[in-house]
Amino acid sequence: MATITKRGKRFQARVPYYAPDGTRKFKAKTFDTQREAKYWASKNEVVNFEDGTLYESMEPLPEYFKRWYLTYKQPLVAPASMKWYEYTLTILNDHFAGVPISKITHDQYQKFLNEIGKDRVKATAVRINGQIRMAVNNALDENKIRRDFTRGAVATGSRQSRSADLKYLNAGESERVLASVTKGPTLNTVTNYMIATALYTGARLAEIGGLTWDDISWTFKTIRINKTYDWTQPGHFKETKNMQSHRVIKVNDELLTLFKRLKDQQELGLNRLHIANPQGLLFLNAQGTVPGSSGVNKMLRKVLKRVEVRPEVQDLSFHGLRHTHASYLLFKGISVYYISKRLGHRDITTTLSIYSHVLNELENEESNKTLVALTAMRDDGEEEAEKRQTR
Repeated sequence: MATITKRGKRFQARVPYYAPDGTRKFKAKTFDTQREAKYWASKNEVVNFEDGTLYESMEPLPEYFKRWYLTYKQPLVAPASMKWYEYTLTILNDHFAGVPISKITHDQYQKFLNEIGKDRVKATAVRINGQIRMAVNNALDENKIRRDFTRGAVATGSRQSRSADLKYLNAGESERVLASVTKGPTLNTVTNYMIATALYTGARLAEIGGLTWDDISWTFKTIRINKTYDWTQPGHFKETKNMQSHRVIKVNDELLTLFKRLKDQQELGLNRLHIANPQGLLFLNAQGTVPGSSGVNKMLRKVLKRVEVRPEVQDLSFHGLRHTHASYLLFKGISVYYISKRLGHRDITTTLSIYSHVLNELENEESNKTLVALTAMRDDGEEEAEKRQTR
């Protein structure tokens, strides 16, 4: 932006511009009056803008994006959301390292979206695009760039959305898995307790890992979820995915019975092994650790091989137990609103998006039931008419 400085009885006007090598320079001229200085500065600002030299930042896009999200997003969003910004930054570094934000064209950006869409689902590509667009719009407001090169660009994806290939156990499979993991679990197989907890609650792995004994209400038959376990710093906790993830959910007697068994085993076993549990962690095992993703998934795969399940769910991940819980409740006619609250989703739209295919299945079932009911109503009517005629 041009500046006017009084120097003695005269006025100096300075207008910034960028040289071809990207260095920032200034044009300067001194005038007898402030009015003349302002006129010259304004005229040169317009010329520079038309030439594409005014305010064009030579800061690389990845660097600007990082500075933007650390300033405007990090203080406001949850750690889980920050991982998405870090993920986007990694992708930008792969494609635009060293490229000034002011030099990127609309065509270059669209080609970038096409490229990242080749091996990502559309929802992920859309999210990446949305984050970059926010940063670019901020750069536009700061006069770092002249044009929004993201405007009108379309995110693409080559794979189906996660709701289309969502994997979950059916009712019979869930019963067989539960029967297997609840048959004599011990401190050495705490992962079995965690699998049962996921099936009964639909909680996320980090939420389950973060449960402490004071989160259990034996009187009200509830568990409180208000933190997650941090495997990068054993014995420490992190925030939940979002504030909606803070919740208290009802649990069944079978799960509480399992918890009581686990508590008894801990009180005896941990003392004998001289393992301290100052945080009161529910799922501290005989090695003094809380099993993470690798441990629980390894055990789950063993169980799935041991019991009878469909081929397409033999590689089900631990997160698939969360989908199993939600899908089971939907098929049992539990309201989507309640399920959304129970799962700790940000809003009901998230639940509808993830489980759209399940809802479509239920809609088809209800449609068939409706047709059967309407046919029965017609048949009942004809039967009643025949009775009247014979009286």
